[in-house]
Amino acid sequence: MPEHAPPKVDLANKRFTIKVENTPVGDLIHGLSLRLQLKLEMDEEAIRAAKIDLSKLVSFNVKDATADGLFEALLKDVPLTHQLDGNILTIVPKN
Repeated sequence: MPEHAPPKVDLANKRFTIKVENTPVGDLIHGLSLRLQLKLEMDEEAIRAAKIDLSKLVSFNVKDATADGLFEALLKDVPLTHQLDGNILTIVPKN
């Protein structure tokens, strides 16, 4: 039987309302990418080289946010940036 890829989630028209308190940023990145069925590309070597701690606790609250707005809120207190291209989420250190 052929394997079927999970259906792609159309994030363009989705809105998110979420409140997060004191949760490790790395756990949130991984958890949200799984929940939203995104392929996560995270440059962990560059993140370690930049001495960015993915266990840093973050808190944020978004209401009716786009996917980009969700990840902007998630990463606002850490020196990381994101790019969302279709179903690929890329996380890298800010320059």
